[in-house]
Amino acid sequence: MRARFEAAGIKTVYKQIYPAETQDFSAIMAKVVAANPDVLVGGTQNEDAYAQVKTLVQLKFSPKFMFLSNGANSPLEFPTKVGTQNTAGIMSAGDWFPGSTAAGSADFTAAYIKANGGTADTIDNSSAEAYACGQILEAVAKKTGKIDNATIIATLHQGTWPTLLGDLSWGPDGAPSGSFNLIQWQGDKLVPVYPDSLAKAKPIYPKPSWGG
Repeated sequence: MRARFEAAGIKTVYKQIYPAETQDFSAIMAKVVAANPDVLVGGTQNEDAYAQVKTLVQLKFSPKFMFLSNGANSPLEFPTKVGTQNTAGIMSAGDWFPGSTAAGSADFTAAYIKANGGTADTIDNSSAEAYACGQILEAVAKKTGKIDNATIIATLHQGTWPTLLGDLSWGPDGAPSGSFNLIQWQGDKLVPVYPDSLAKAKPIYPKPSWGG
């Protein structure tokens, strides 16, 4: 993302790679605040995403655009960790969203709510991804009558496979084709805002200030 931004003329004012076990982000976020960026992009997992947001709230610094690769895409956990009032406008990456018309999505949503309660808006991506793995294994088994690793690998390297995440395919080296959707917190919910073909709302910019 930094390379694409810089190619578009966006200047990098601060960058930092930190150890995966980092828990205290006060020093790092203080340097971010000192750099005063309009855009903040974090290559995060869950815990560091929560910590970064909470630290920025404490420092009273709210960038105009904020993207966190993971953590912010958890519809249940993220609001409880950072405060619902502090989620608005934050962007993340997602491969499934409520209301998706992709293959098996309606059945998955109904089965999840029946088993776990809640609503479609509280279903996390990881559950959808696990279900998609089941869809793929089922499709391979139907086609080949086998589910050993060699058969799965060889079979999935051919053609395109419909799942609730969309139509999946893989290159010869196992790299997946396609890309994630851009999602954003709006009205206390995660909604897809890009690509246009899947968007349920227009992106909010600038990101609203922290609510508490």
